[in-house]
Amino acid sequence: MNPASIAQVSETPPSELSPARVNAKAIFLAGIVGWILTIAALAIMRLAGAAPSNRYFLICIAGIVLGSIGYAWAHRMHLIDDAGMSENQEPARDEDSAA
Repeated sequence: MNPASIAQVSETPPSELSPARVNAKAIFLAGIVGWILTIAALAIMRLAGAAPSNRYFLICIAGIVLGSIGYAWAHRMHLIDDAGMSENQEPARDEDSAA
């Protein structure tokens, strides 16, 4: 690669990546299910004679509650469409500052 092409590449501004479209509904639900499975495992451990700290149960409950709040917030803010796919949230561009 010659020095002229290196200078040309470095002068070009990096292209802006667009946000990825992901199935946010599945991500939220997978997290909530993970916390539910963990709390079930802790309950089984408690029944089997092991004594996990009550703190672990509270952490799982907090994960379930916060995941549910995030799921509801994403729907309310229209960040997720009906199929669960995240919407492209393009930042508002000010026409005066672009010129």
